[in-house]
Parts: sequence; structure tokens; C-alpha cells
Amino acid sequence: MTCRPCLPAEPLVRRGTVRWYEHSQTPGTAAKDDRTGSDAKKGWTMKVLVAYGSQFGSTAQIAERIATVLRQEGHDSTVASVDEAPDPSAFGAAVVGSAVHAGHWLTGAATFLDRHRSSLASRPVWLFSSGPVGDRGVAAPQPDPKEVSKVRGSIGPRDHRVFAGSFDRATADFSGLGLVERTVVRRFLSDGDWRDWDAIEGWARGIARSLS
Repeated sequence: MTCRPCLPAEPLVRRGTVRWYEHSQTPGTAAKDDRTGSDAKKGWTMKVLVAYGSQFGSTAQIAERIATVLRQEGHDSTVASVDEAPDPSAFGAAVVGSAVHAGHWLTGAATFLDRHRSSLASRPVWLFSSGPVGDRGVAAPQPDPKEVSKVRGSIGPRDHRVFAGSFDRATADFSGLGLVERTVVRRFLSDGDWRDWDAIEGWARGIARSLS
């Protein structure tokens, strides 16, 4: 698919929010139907940051899948851990997620929300959490982590979704945990993968459609 001659990324103001778009469709060419499963280009591509905090790698894989779906749907997504992610002000939208331990986001992810509160509040933002494992944990109601509740008023995320997680104690890196945390994880976390990839991809496609 060819680009029309050099139409640079430009801010487009809608409802008081600055969005960064780039035209990606040849004039006069119809957009491909989403239902074909092809990489649909709807004419405008947005730069989207997908930032994540991950303890054992499960949340990082969810973030990677979200970024992949956004790219498949025609958007320019960048995925990075919250410790390395660029400033959200360089993007038109952001998706931020974290693993959840004892009802809290990881410290790095919570710090990312606080540090970039102003930038995130001025663009479309979606939040996700990853944590419940085990059949009973996944089936139980999942309240907002405390950090998400804290920023609902100031950042105003479009949505917050809790996804089931995964854990493999044979490959888990416990180096960042204290003695008590390591003991709790080893003793009480269930091994297995409860992630619903269809739900994760469906959520990402919904984000892509709202940005097109």
C-alpha cells in the first residue's frame, strides 16, 4: 500500500484532545474490510505508546500482543517497559498496563502514571492490569487496583481492563523481590497460563477502531 506524497504527521484537535495522525491511504482507495483479517488501513495512522510494568514477563507479553494488534489495524505502536518508555507527549494515545500484586500496580508503573500525569490526561489513554492466576482467582470479581482508582479523575482513562495472568515458577526471576514476597509467591501462586488471548486482542482492536 502506498502513501500519498509526504503528508507529515500532524496534530488534529478533536474535543480538546491533540492526536497525532499520519495519512496512510492512497486517495480514492477504499479501506480494506476489518473482517477480512488483513492489515486494515483506514486512512489515518496514530502513534500509540504501549507501556508496561511486568514482574515475571506475563504482562510484557500482553503488552506486546496489544501493540501487534494495533499495528495490524494500521497504527504506529511503540511498546516498552515503563522504565524505558519515552514520554507519552510524543504520541497521540497511550496504553499503560501493569502486573498487580496484592491489589497494587508495580511501583515502576505507578510512578510512570504519576510522572506523566499531565501528558496522559491530554490524550486518549487505556489502562490494563494483569494478575489473577489460578481457577479461583481468575473467576473472582476483580476490583480496580488502588493506583487505577487514584488516577480515574485526573487522567480519565477511556477504559481499564483486568486480564488473567500466567506464572511459571521454573522460569520466574525472583531477584527483584524481598524475602517475604519470594516466600508468598513460591507458596501461594499457582503455576499455569490463564490469559485469554481472544479477549486481549479484541480489546486492542476496539482501541484501534476508536482511534481510526
